[in-house]
Amino acid sequence: MMLDRLKSAISDGKAVVVAGAGVAISSTENAESAGWISLIENGVGYLRIHDPNFVDERAAAVASAIKLGTEGGSADDLISAAGLVANRIKKLGDQAYASWLRQTIGALVCVNDDLILAILNLGAPVLTTNYDTLIESVGDRTSVDWTEQFGLQSLLNRDSNSIGHLHGVWSKPESVVLSEADYQRVLGSPSLQAMQHAVSAIQSLIYVGFGASMDDPNFSSLLEWHRATFPNSAAQHFRLCRSEEYEVLSRLHANDNIEVVEYGDKHADLPRFLESLRPADSDSPTSDHGLVRNVAQEARTSIEEEIRRVTIIGEKFDDLSARPYSDLVIEPALIPLRHDQWRVMHSKPESERVAPVDLEVELDREGITIIAGEENSGLSTTLQWFILKRGERRGTIPVTVRFPLLTAGSRPVERALRKEVRSQGFNLKPTDPIPAVELMIDDFAPFAARLVDRAVADLTSGQYSRVVIGCKEGEEEELRERFQNAGVETRLLYVGRFNRGRVVKLASLISPMRSEVLAASVITILKAEGLPRTPFTIALLMQILFQGQSVVANASPTTILDQYVSLLLGRGSEHEDSRFAIDSVQYEAILAHVASRFVSMKSAALPEPEVLTTLQTFLGQVDWPDTPRSVLDSLMARKVLSLREGNVRFTHASYLYLFAAKSGLKDSQLLTTMVERPLYFSPILKNYSALARSDAQLLESLVPLLSEWENRSYRGRAYQDTLVIDAPEELEKSVLETDVPVLETAPKDTSTDREAPSTDDELDSFDAEVNEPFSLVSERELPDFVRYTLVLSLVSTVLRDSDQITDLSLKKQTLASVLSGWGNLVNMLEESDLFQEMAEAIKEQISNVAEVDPEIMSSLISDLMREMPAAVTYGGVAGNLSSRKLLLTLGRLVDDDEFSSDRPSMAATAMFYLTTTDPGWLASVKAIFLANVGVQLFSEFLWMMLFMRYLESSNAMESQEILDVLVEVRLHHYNFSNRAARGNGKSQLTRSISQAKLRYLSGGFEDSGESQEELDD
Repeated sequence: MMLDRLKSAISDGKAVVVAGAGVAISSTENAESAGWISLIENGVGYLRIHDPNFVDERAAAVASAIKLGTEGGSADDLISAAGLVANRIKKLGDQAYASWLRQTIGALVCVNDDLILAILNLGAPVLTTNYDTLIESVGDRTSVDWTEQFGLQSLLNRDSNSIGHLHGVWSKPESVVLSEADYQRVLGSPSLQAMQHAVSAIQSLIYVGFGASMDDPNFSSLLEWHRATFPNSAAQHFRLCRSEEYEVLSRLHANDNIEVVEYGDKHADLPRFLESLRPADSDSPTSDHGLVRNVAQEARTSIEEEIRRVTIIGEKFDDLSARPYSDLVIEPALIPLRHDQWRVMHSKPESERVAPVDLEVELDREGITIIAGEENSGLSTTLQWFILKRGERRGTIPVTVRFPLLTAGSRPVERALRKEVRSQGFNLKPTDPIPAVELMIDDFAPFAARLVDRAVADLTSGQYSRVVIGCKEGEEEELRERFQNAGVETRLLYVGRFNRGRVVKLASLISPMRSEVLAASVITILKAEGLPRTPFTIALLMQILFQGQSVVANASPTTILDQYVSLLLGRGSEHEDSRFAIDSVQYEAILAHVASRFVSMKSAALPEPEVLTTLQTFLGQVDWPDTPRSVLDSLMARKVLSLREGNVRFTHASYLYLFAAKSGLKDSQLLTTMVERPLYFSPILKNYSALARSDAQLLESLVPLLSEWENRSYRGRAYQDTLVIDAPEELEKSVLETDVPVLETAPKDTSTDREAPSTDDELDSFDAEVNEPFSLVSERELPDFVRYTLVLSLVSTVLRDSDQITDLSLKKQTLASVLSGWGNLVNMLEESDLFQEMAEAIKEQISNVAEVDPEIMSSLISDLMREMPAAVTYGGVAGNLSSRKLLLTLGRLVDDDEFSSDRPSMAATAMFYLTTTDPGWLASVKAIFLANVGVQLFSEFLWMMLFMRYLESSNAMESQEILDVLVEVRLHHYNFSNRAARGNGKSQLTRSISQAKLRYLSGGFEDSGESQEELDD
């Protein structure tokens, strides 16, 4: 029932009272100037006394406007009348205007406080369109008005019990809204935008003291704002009225999502009605300010504060604490397949592609959703965005639980959830049912067997209607299988990578006026330096560039992170002076010492007292006068460290990895500890190699990790010879005899029947892998191919970033080993049981998002599983190994007959060259392709990668040379009847591929829609 909904809104802390002129009229028993019109009429009398130029004609104009407004129902006429009066008084001087307000509104005295007390007893924030301070005088409250953004936001967040004046307060004349110009100022103010965010779609506005008569233009203005702001609000809003007004107001609000509620026949019935709505003290928790706590809102606020705490985009916002999360993050791009699968899928014709994910559908989906993401892909922020949006839609409590913090025992998720809900102030007893929540579980590690079994059993118990789980990409299928074994199907999604459109969107949050320029600069650096296009790296670059800094030469993710953190610590600041305070270099030394403690404890968070002790030890060693508390507070203020639930942690895991690596530069024992468990500490060792750049001993110690897989034999098809068939009759005809597009007549096992990518986004063909974080499980518990990939990633990254090693023999030997390893990874992935199981999972995922003909589906899955191992490997080579600093070493390797005769090694070498921009790349690729023209991997996946380079090339000579290689490889698929037929086939293939590029450049390929532009092809 309607009355029950109204009571629930109040008792759940989801109500905001908006008091109108009727409250002032009732409390003063209809005193002069308590009503809006009587105030304006008093102003006319004031002008007659004090303004000799205010003649009868002006007074008549005011009276006429008031009459038109009240009789014709026009708020504009009433506001026009008020503007005439207010502007005339203001012309007499600021003091005259202030005196008039003080003598009229300021002189009002509460005679009957029943209504005001009834309003205050509801325990809800109170806003008012009145200018008086009657409510403040009764409740001993302070005032806050629309010009005070933070004060108004604090009130709406229930952190204050002030009375919020939407149209100003008499004691602050500049805030009082009377004229049309004043109303426009309010509508454009940050405060009203803050109110829109705070109220949003999750709080109910209760309008009290607004009668059906048109004598209060303040409400007319407020109603217009309400209609524009909450057209489709999920929350119900209410307007209280007398019985005789019900019918008129019900018609007025038929389309406003404002429910009209009768409180009685007389005005005097309103206080008693409000008292009947008052929540019992035991039912609703209250804040220190006496307001009923809105647990759902506080939970949302807590998550938003976490977003503000870790944000890089909002680092330089002066008003960061007042910014809604929508100002700090962009809407995520989710895709239904892994990025490598998605990319292969979107190289196919439009009819065979899978549609992007519809976020609106996903937000309303019931059940368990798994979202997988690469490191620094923005996975945690995506999960937070998800539950915030879901909570806003339903008014439910968003709850975040981190899987690593779950404890042993039964129902670990429920216990963690109850603890989190209680921490938000919800009075939840052990036997009480769990309230309606939007549950998010981050950092889920499916290989931690016992804990996973208990967590899955808990999550499938039926008491959670919607759950979103985040895990590292590569672990999602294992997690999904765990739920399937428990009899529960899950929805599997992936965080998409950034392309140009999303880079521009992110840049617009920092600099709306220069977003295109900022984005273009970032993209240039990403491509030139081969950096991963993750939100983290992109945000770091944007902040560095936005602050007028230039990116260091030969940038790597580590050096960019180091440069950014140095700015956080104050490097380059005009105030930095180590004689008088700790400078950035000294802070870095402190953080390196703290990070070493985290590593030695193998923990990402330590109790605050332990961190203070660690700081005290360091300060004592260097004999500095600073206190541990002041240092810790300073580092938290700079957002390098943070404190949560009594534990100190680095704000981003990447900060921990960086400073642990810096500690390793000076502490050989710490480095030895990490080298003993290289996969566990791989993120730190990767950072270390980028900082040291010449540690040959580290590289030498890591190479033996590859030996475990060196002597294995594989039966994969990737390096088998291609199928050669008789050339179709049409292909042997002269170009003049046929108009059949040759890209549609090639054999099915080739790539020439595929459409080119449907976007000209320069980032869509640029890929890079990212670092892995610490693992919750023993390295030996990981699947074989996962462990092998991690080893290859670590050794490759250390080799790439150790560019100042002078032992060229070690470089050459290591490069040969990792190239062979990457090449053989294709075979391993093809034969992996877990990888093969993905075929059915992918088929199911595609079926969930699109209706595909069974025949096309079979062909599509076959193509995808054939090409995906190569796509995964290609991304690994691009992100972990490719670098111009290794080109000379690679050139000497290619000249070695034994190396160049090994097909897997040469495939990885071709991937290396294809992912560089060095001028000599094409000559090397051409030689490798022509030497391996009959190898399936070269004629299929690598042919497509070269084709994409052809599409993107703007150099005519380079384009022609690539075209020649593409045609030569494709010709090898056919047996021609004679030399002339082969020449005709070559001409047709040349024409067909050339036309594909012309269509690509002219935008002639089918576009899969605006949403596709925001995803990676």
